[in-house]
Amino acid sequence: MVRGIKRPLPFRDEYRETAQVHQEALRTMDLDAQLHRLLGPNRQFQGHQREALTAIVHGKTPLLYVAPTGSRKSLLFLLPASYDRHGTTLVITPLISLRQDLLRRCQELSITCREWSSRTPPDAAQIVLATPESFQTNGFQFFLHRLRTT
Repeated sequence: MVRGIKRPLPFRDEYRETAQVHQEALRTMDLDAQLHRLLGPNRQFQGHQREALTAIVHGKTPLLYVAPTGSRKSLLFLLPASYDRHGTTLVITPLISLRQDLLRRCQELSITCREWSSRTPPDAAQIVLATPESFQTNGFQFFLHRLRTT
């Protein structure tokens, strides 16, 4: 590849169509109703969670959300993933303990969650957990291209 010349993304049109379908599905989500369905009727959003989730479901990018430990930042991907059962949310985390906690929490919330493995790439998971190192492998890049078109 010559520097400065970008190759077109394979299946670019299919990717855009799929992304649009998922984005339209997310826009129909009632944030409060989904929060109550997922975590119970007495739960409320904290801090700027509602504002961040509104930006997410409307496809606003880039989005940076900084909050302290224990402030339920994971709700920003758990809530949309629990609503859009046909999409896949990719979560990159370097910590084994955090991946294990997310797997457990997803299981408790009936959200299909799998860890990325080049030996057995996950199929039909609402959330896929991966390490920063795996993100750079050819197998993972192939997995991403496959996700974009399905």
